[in-house]
Amino acid sequence: MSTIQIITIVLLSIILSAFVFYFLLTYICYAVSIKRNGLIGKAINKKFASESQSYGIDRSFWKSNKVEKLTLVKDGLKLAGFFVANERSDKLAVVIHGYFSNHLDMSVQAKIFYDLGYNVFCPDLRAHGESKGKTVGMGHFDKDDVINWIELLNAKFKKSMQIVVFGWSMGGATACLMAGEKLPENVKCIISDCAYTTAYEEFKYVLKSKKVPVFPLIQMTNLGAKMYGEYFLKEADCLSAVKKSTLPILFIHGGNDTFVPAFMTDELFNAKEMGDKRKEIFAGAEHCKSYVSDKERYVQILKEWTDAYIR
Repeated sequence: MSTIQIITIVLLSIILSAFVFYFLLTYICYAVSIKRNGLIGKAINKKFASESQSYGIDRSFWKSNKVEKLTLVKDGLKLAGFFVANERSDKLAVVIHGYFSNHLDMSVQAKIFYDLGYNVFCPDLRAHGESKGKTVGMGHFDKDDVINWIELLNAKFKKSMQIVVFGWSMGGATACLMAGEKLPENVKCIISDCAYTTAYEEFKYVLKSKKVPVFPLIQMTNLGAKMYGEYFLKEADCLSAVKKSTLPILFIHGGNDTFVPAFMTDELFNAKEMGDKRKEIFAGAEHCKSYVSDKERYVQILKEWTDAYIR
């Protein structure tokens, strides 16, 4: 074998090894960040379990009310949602949980809306809770799933309930993404609590805040999301969605949020050009803790906003 042949084989082996290593890293980035039961998911579940009181989470709401479990099949996945009826009410609050969470963690908001006279529906987003799926959609798939849930509820009750869509963290992003879609006419307003601008920018921010090299990890995570999860992180683009939305949107954020920074809500608020909008910042509140920082103000804001559009 000639020297040139040996060098060629060595170079090809190095290039092939580099490609294999790169794509292995893209899978690791996907598995860590948006794959069901990934490392981040396990860490967040552990955090919620140990610090639930600091978020105001009291799951007794689900035990003290009759809960009807509903199912929906989408993209071959069986999704679960949970409905709590409020007798004689023609109003509905669709309450959407956050990243690696589930409907049980939305007990605070579910109870607030129930006490305000709403029927309450909380879906488990795909790859969360009792819903099937291997990939967390960061709102990209979830916006369509929740729209399908609303259509199912409209058909089930054969009446046009007036609807408010509330979302928390990734659920807030899902609500914002929904605002850019054609929604059933009985969806009257949206509430977004601590949403991000795009999933891509959120992951980029987290990497930077943890002092982890943004390049090339964000590019590999984005590619991994597409290769193994079937969407680019940039496709979960809340800025573009709210920009074209005419629905009234209330934006809420904690001023001391170090996970999803409050400036992202500022950007979302500024991007919305059509229809009513309102922004409420809870100074000093951490991520998803605006309610516990000032419960009276939080409930009053939700009541004022929904009363303006749902009667």
